[in-house]
Amino acid sequence: SRVLLAELDPFGASGQAGDDLVFLGRLYDVGAAPFFDIAAFQLDGGSRSPSDRTVSAERMNFSRAIAMRELMVERGDSAKAIWATRYGWEANEDHSHGLVAGYLREGIERARREWPWMGPLFAWDLSPIHEECAGYALLNADGTVRPQFDAMASFGTSDRSRTAPTGFAPMASSAMSYEG
Repeated sequence: SRVLLAELDPFGASGQAGDDLVFLGRLYDVGAAPFFDIAAFQLDGGSRSPSDRTVSAERMNFSRAIAMRELMVERGDSAKAIWATRYGWEANEDHSHGLVAGYLREGIERARREWPWMGPLFAWDLSPIHEECAGYALLNADGTVRPQFDAMASFGTSDRSRTAPTGFAPMASSAMSYEG
């Protein structure tokens, strides 16, 4: 069995971006490394595209994952994977559902190309359970699909998803099989 570290929130105790990395650093300081196999955190793309290459603990973007990876490598923990247990961009007045759908797919493609240490990227929410996170959901409140769901489903059933490494894999994916 594998132990997944509880999801780290970038806006933890202080409410300042970067709290997740501060907390992870403190876990290493107290010798917690042997007690987890996988690090988990929220990967919110903020207002930037997945191609934004700026790496900073305080900047909300897709490349922020690299800041977590660098911290783990500095602490001698380079063999562990990172999982984005909440992954996405918020659809709002500045970012349409179509734009966010493209970002979701582009982010998964980038992670597969560049980050062998990145494990699954889990969509933020399937349906809008809480109003403050409704823009991250793949479905509308009535259960109808948003462009984000369609983009992930089409990617998951494409030829590029014959294996299920990083990213979204729907039940109909060619990477999944069921018997019995």
